[in-house]
Amino acid sequence: VLGAAALLLLLKLLSVAWIVLKYHGFRLTRRGEDLRAEYGLLTRVTATIPRRRIQVLSAHSGPLQRRLGRLSVQVETAGGRHGDEESRTDRLWLAPLLREERLRGLLDEALPGIAHDQADWKPPDPRARGRILRKGLLLGLTLVALAWISLGYWALLLAPPAALLAFLNAGLYLRHTRHAVEGGAVLYRSGWLRRRASTVRFEKIQTLALRQSPFDRRARMAAVSVDTAGAGRIGHPVHVRYLAERTAAELHDRLFREAGRTDFRW
Repeated sequence: VLGAAALLLLLKLLSVAWIVLKYHGFRLTRRGEDLRAEYGLLTRVTATIPRRRIQVLSAHSGPLQRRLGRLSVQVETAGGRHGDEESRTDRLWLAPLLREERLRGLLDEALPGIAHDQADWKPPDPRARGRILRKGLLLGLTLVALAWISLGYWALLLAPPAALLAFLNAGLYLRHTRHAVEGGAVLYRSGWLRRRASTVRFEKIQTLALRQSPFDRRARMAAVSVDTAGAGRIGHPVHVRYLAERTAAELHDRLFREAGRTDFRW
C-alpha cells in the first residue's frame, strides 16, 4: 500500500512539473477580435483563438484550487481542430490557472455582453434530493454487498460512511447545481467537489433536446441538453437535469426561440 501511494505521489509530482514547464510564462492578450496565448519554457507556443469561434467557455476548480483562490478556464472552438492531438488540446486553454477575482475580467474579454454576476440562477426541482439520495443509498448497499464476499461481517462497517456520503452528496448536488439564461447565453454550473461552470451563446446552439428517462417520467421530471458545433472537449456538457416537466419544457422552448432569432456564426 505504501509503495502504491508513493508511486501515485511521484506520478502526480511529475505531472505538476510537466504542467509548469509546458505553461511557464502563460500570457493572454487580445489582438482585435482574437485572443492570443503565449506560453512554454522549453517549447514556446503562440496560439490564436478567434472570439467568434468560441462555442463553449468553461471554468472549473478543484478543492485545492478553491483553497488557494484559483481556477482554470477552457474554451471549445469550431473549425480549429487541425493537426495533431497536442495542438488541438493546446487551443482549448484560455487560462490554465487564474485568480478568482480576475475571472470576471476574462469573461468580459472572451464573451462580452454577458453579465455573469447578474444571472438569475435557477436550482433543480427540490424532489431531486430524494432521487439522488436513493441512487446513492442503492450504490452504497451494492458496494457493501460486494465487500461482504471478502470481508464478511466486517463489511457492515462500511454501511454508515456510505449512507453519510449519500446524504451529503444529495444535499451538495442541489446546492451547487444551477442554470440561468442571461444576456444572450445559457449558463450552467454543477459539481460540489470539482465545480464547473459553462457558458454557451444562443447563436452557437446547434441542437436542443428534452430528455426523459423512465425514472423521470415516473417523477414527472425532465432534462434539457444543449449541444454545440465543438462540443465534447471540455467534458462539462450543458445537461440540465432534475427539472419539473413544465420547467424543462419552458426552458427548452425559450432556448429554441432565442436560438432561432440569431444567425449561426461558425
